[in-house]
Amino acid sequence: MRKAFTMIELIFVIVILGILAAVAIPKFVNVTDDAKIAAEQGVAGGVRSAIAVLYGKALVVNPTVTAGSYATITAGATSWNVNSNLYPVSLDTTSATADTATAVTSSATNPLFSTVLNDPITDGSWKRLVNSAALLPGAGSYSASAAVVYYKGPASSSSTLQTNNAGLATAGAWGYAQEGTFQYAATGH
Repeated sequence: MRKAFTMIELIFVIVILGILAAVAIPKFVNVTDDAKIAAEQGVAGGVRSAIAVLYGKALVVNPTVTAGSYATITAGATSWNVNSNLYPVSLDTTSATADTATAVTSSATNPLFSTVLNDPITDGSWKRLVNSAALLPGAGSYSASAAVVYYKGPASSSSTLQTNNAGLATAGAWGYAQEGTFQYAATGH
């Protein structure tokens, strides 16, 4: 009659548990990074859709806007400013000129995407960078003077993510050009 396990049996169990841990732990480590990536891409998709909706509403109203100027569009209880291409002047405010000279982290006092999203980002996960005249990649219609406002989300701000499956890198940022585009630029910002 045995009262205990032999040393060999215990070693086999420990080896098997070690192998399982070696396989399973890396899968769970990436879950946080995947969540940050998904959250960032979800907000970016919402911003793109909202830009398209506001553009559509502006087309219906069809204001006359001269180049270099803006017009205020009102639809129901919502109003926003559009440029001569009928795209929102700013994603963060309804004022005529957006404060893009200051880097901002989203908060209750500095909500980001308040012009385009019903629930702007206030949890500190997004940052607006200082305004830049840089070009977004692959955008042949932009001129060198086209102002692009850059944003970093939770994945592109993370110091633990260098490059991931979604193509987001800590050196990159999301850029909004007043031509209505909101896209990711994987260059240094």
